[in-house]
Amino acid sequence: MVPGSTVDFKARVVGTTNRNLTWSVQEASGGAINSAGRWTAPTTPGTYTVTYTLTAAAPCTSVTATTSITVHEQPSA
Repeated sequence: MVPGSTVDFKARVVGTTNRNLTWSVQEASGGAINSAGRWTAPTTPGTYTVTYTLTAAAPCTSVTATTSITVHEQPSA
């Protein structure tokens, strides 16, 4: 990925009707992700962690999945 580009993350949930899903980026400067899972890469190259959390009601436990994405410098022409 290059700075400022976007990617749409998708989560597949089976075995429950619970759709209490949350997307987040671990690093404070790691770009932005909306509630639909569209991540906009930051302007600074680096490796960033995107997290998806399905929050469950008791007695069930919440589930979290993460992935790392590397943003490379914009290639020069």
